[in-house]
Amino acid sequence: MERKNNSTPRHRLLDLLPVCGKSCHRRIIYVLWAFLFILPFQQYYSFQFEFTRWDLLLFTGVMTFILGLNLTANLHRRFKLTLNRLILRGVIKVSPEKKRLLFEHLEQHAQDWARIGGLVVSFMILGAFGVVLLHAFFWQRALLGIAESIGGYIAGTYLGRMVSYGLLGRQLTKESIEIKTQPSHVDGVAGLKPVGDFFFYQATILAIPALFLGIWWLLFPIWPRDYSSWQNAYLVLLSGALCIEILGFLVPIWFFHRVMVNEKTQWLKKADKLSCKLYEIQPASDSDRPWETQKVSHEQAEMMREYYWSIENMTTWPVDITTRGRFRLHNVLLFIPLLGDIVKRSFDWKHILSLLKQLG
Repeated sequence: MERKNNSTPRHRLLDLLPVCGKSCHRRIIYVLWAFLFILPFQQYYSFQFEFTRWDLLLFTGVMTFILGLNLTANLHRRFKLTLNRLILRGVIKVSPEKKRLLFEHLEQHAQDWARIGGLVVSFMILGAFGVVLLHAFFWQRALLGIAESIGGYIAGTYLGRMVSYGLLGRQLTKESIEIKTQPSHVDGVAGLKPVGDFFFYQATILAIPALFLGIWWLLFPIWPRDYSSWQNAYLVLLSGALCIEILGFLVPIWFFHRVMVNEKTQWLKKADKLSCKLYEIQPASDSDRPWETQKVSHEQAEMMREYYWSIENMTTWPVDITTRGRFRLHNVLLFIPLLGDIVKRSFDWKHILSLLKQLG
């Protein structure tokens, strides 16, 4: 997709950086599987059957990368499907021409963020290897660092794209596109269930690198092979992964939450007027009018009551309580390494333990 001629120098600079397409995506997965096939032979050649010396960190890292790439393969299609569903439901109302422009702008925005994400992740991995190489320099490790930074750029383009999807609300505001909630919608979340489903799926993908980093950070002290030099670097990478995950889920969900709060305020005004109308017609249903007329009044009153309570009970979140609970739980677990490191650095545990022994 070509950018307009009036693009800024920053955009022209970003356009110089590559973004992986579908064919590139498939080739990368093939190369990674080939690497995984060769790696055990290389490890056997170096360490024979001394499995405690095998580099399982590298092996599981590549496996995690392949899993993430497979899950992101259809993410762009899911995003477009989510928007199309919102348009078909009437939650987003746009003309065909405005819809075309919206999709073009969103795709260009996603490509810009993909390139930025690629650069950020690539430099973070290079920085992590730089810290490790300062302690012990090996040419093999330096070459591995270059290779992983290239892989980091590829992974970062997908992470950046997901961050751009998380900024959907800002783009809709920029395009002056309003979101209209539907209190009585059958999905139970005012017609916005596709939004919650998409961003929770995206958060699940974004949690994969954070989960990998967090688990290995906890394993480093007890793993037979010495990975202690990676401990601080992985903690920094974990912080970055958690920030990206929050940007990809919490930011868009919060935007739609604020929209739904404002919408519900307006709907409640209509509900109050509806309650007054219900109060006025209630006596008429008990009068001596013909049965057919009374039946119509009863049916109308019942429909009005249902509509009133659908407004009163309208949620202000595009995801249900269970989904929000799952997101909070796994993020609290991923923050454990960060909290553990803060506690470890804040207290002199050796001194505390020695005092406890003296007291004993």
